[in-house]
Amino acid sequence: MSDEVLINTLVLTWRREQRLVRVLANGLRLTQFALLAGYLFFAIIQKRMDPFYFLMHLFIVVTGASQFMVLAWAAVPPLLMGLASKDPIETSRHATAIERLRAEVLPDFVRGFIRQRLDPTTISMERVKEAVDTLDRHDFRRTGVIYFWVYTTALVVLIWAVVTHVPS
Repeated sequence: MSDEVLINTLVLTWRREQRLVRVLANGLRLTQFALLAGYLFFAIIQKRMDPFYFLMHLFIVVTGASQFMVLAWAAVPPLLMGLASKDPIETSRHATAIERLRAEVLPDFVRGFIRQRLDPTTISMERVKEAVDTLDRHDFRRTGVIYFWVYTTALVVLIWAVVTHVPS
């Protein structure tokens, strides 16, 4: 494949990941509001004060905290982590893709990880590469996928438990 095709693939992959982050964050927010509505329905309208329904309240808190996991998962995208590659050709491809997306990719990274008052439009790619190289990052990609499946399974179990629960 030509370099141009690979660079375009990197750009499209980054945009797809950003859409996924928005979908996950909005999905968690909607799930949180749906659980809150169900909790209020049982507590106020049905007047069920069974302690069992407090599990819904706890899961609302967990759902809110899950948004932090999404943010940690997306904090340093693979597009930026590619700058730390040992392969100079791969590094240059990532640098070219970042240059194309500079206004979208770098502001959050500069603000969050470089922590200096630098203009994202003028910061050098060498400075960004140095910052990426110094990151001692946990593999939030893998952790995020595992967390997603554990969270989804727990949510399904909670919904099943609430639907089948017979108050005493």
